Amino acid sequence: MAEKKTTAQAKQSAREIAGARQGGGSKRKSAQAKGAAAAPAAPKARKPKAAAGGKTVKVRLVRSGIGTPKDQRATLRGLGLTRMQQERELKDTPALRGMMIKVRHLISVDGQPAA
Repeated sequence: MAEKKTTAQAKQSAREIAGARQGGGSKRKSAQAKGAAAAPAAPKARKPKAAAGGKTVKVRLVRSGIGTPKDQRATLRGLGLTRMQQERELKDTPALRGMMIKVRHLISVDGQPAA
């Protein structure tokens, strides 16, 4: 004769059936059910911060980005300038130079207006 399932067994079999219908999840569940231990993930290596060597540029926000086009406000955020008189020391790259040219009317560079 057929054995009666307990409530816990019935719920477990219902989960297995639902997992099989969704596809892809049944392999993971079967591995866990067999008692296979998952290997702990190795910690990700962190990227080293930019080297102190190389040329840097000091950029200061001297005029507000309010009332400017969205792309210029986004450029200010990309430079890391979010508040008035905020100053950042950034690595001098061609990309940074292009960003500074785009918002040259709003910033000063090394104490001199960029314009």
